Amino acid sequence: MNMRMPAWRRRSATCCMTSSSMTSPGPRAVHLELADVILPPARYLPIRTEVMELVLNWSRPVFRRFHPILFLALTSCATTSYGGELRPSLSRMTGTPDGPQSQVWVDTDRREVRVVAGPFQIPQMAMTEDGGSAHGGHGGHDSSMKTPLVPIVWPVDAGITGFKLGVFSGDGTPLPRDLIHHLNTLNFDRRELLYPVPTRLIAIGPDTPDIKVPNSYQVVVERGDNLGWYIMWNNDTGRAIEDVYVELVLPYGELDKEVAPITSIYLDTNLYIGNETSFDLPPGRFEKSYEFEVPTGGKLLAAGGHVHDYGLEVRVEDVETGKVLFRLQSQRDEEGRVSGVEMKIFRRFFNLFDASIELKPNHRYRIVGVYYNPTGETLPGAGMAQIGGLFKPHDPAAWPENDPSDPLYQLDLSGLPAPLADHGH
Repeated sequence: MNMRMPAWRRRSATCCMTSSSMTSPGPRAVHLELADVILPPARYLPIRTEVMELVLNWSRPVFRRFHPILFLALTSCATTSYGGELRPSLSRMTGTPDGPQSQVWVDTDRREVRVVAGPFQIPQMAMTEDGGSAHGGHGGHDSSMKTPLVPIVWPVDAGITGFKLGVFSGDGTPLPRDLIHHLNTLNFDRRELLYPVPTRLIAIGPDTPDIKVPNSYQVVVERGDNLGWYIMWNNDTGRAIEDVYVELVLPYGELDKEVAPITSIYLDTNLYIGNETSFDLPPGRFEKSYEFEVPTGGKLLAAGGHVHDYGLEVRVEDVETGKVLFRLQSQRDEEGRVSGVEMKIFRRFFNLFDASIELKPNHRYRIVGVYYNPTGETLPGAGMAQIGGLFKPHDPAAWPENDPSDPLYQLDLSGLPAPLADHGH
């Protein structure tokens, strides 16, 4: 494999080169030990400590596009966040005339797993009759704008403590992050709390900030777990864009520290496994809801939401008491176009009180999405209402077991993008 790399300083690191073939939920991997792997210099801004404020530096305004949902949010009296621009570990990968490829590095000095994939060709986005994008608020998600599934075999004995994302041209020039409508990362070896499908581990939208959280919290991932990510592009430039690379950096925790295992939780008002979760919007005010029970108890530490245009809010209620546990409101312009959804941190304020939300097993809850459609017409497939958050189970061993043979698990796989083609590396 011929690869041209920028002449940045060398570091000692472990290289895990992942084959892009995946015939089962997880990819094959070839692990290589390299003494001199060329990696870019650190470009993170200094760590910032914020006390008695939201622990995530969600930038201003608080409302941001949040599609589908950002699952990495943590509660603590101090938090760290990444900033600045990345440069790719590889400026170009050649020798792949039939499609993109991916590579994975472990930088043991920085405690980071780095994934680079490309080159991608981003087609021009289809437009609706009113000039909107085909996978915007009224048109669902155009599958032609998705990348293949990029496989990762998790190479370290530690959980994830954040992420950083960059988009680049083949010569390493940074490209706008809003080319990405969303990036979804899944763990095929761990299931969702409510649904027998692979865990939705991380989701990143165009305005989602790069995040690093304290090592005292780690999102549960085990060495050898089969992960995968894919991107929905958002190319409204009026032309196709070629030779695009994506770098995803996943910092990991320290093994010698006492950590609190946490995991993502995903709630949907209209989940159809293996298919779209959108729904029709009738004229006027409309609510879509779904009742659920959690199989094991725990505390919800943070939550963010996703709605489409004309969405007012998404909330969670206690069905048995009628109490609204929390609501996440959207930010909209005067025409109802949604630019973002609120995110909330349910945190402990020192030892004064604990604002985390207790979810009890065998207790009924309800997720509700609220819309107001002013058009006077029914809008097919225009609605969506989801919540994702961080959940700390009281008993991690009681988490439902993952079963890849479950028909619903297999159905969910069938709705994902095809994996990267095998290029023989």
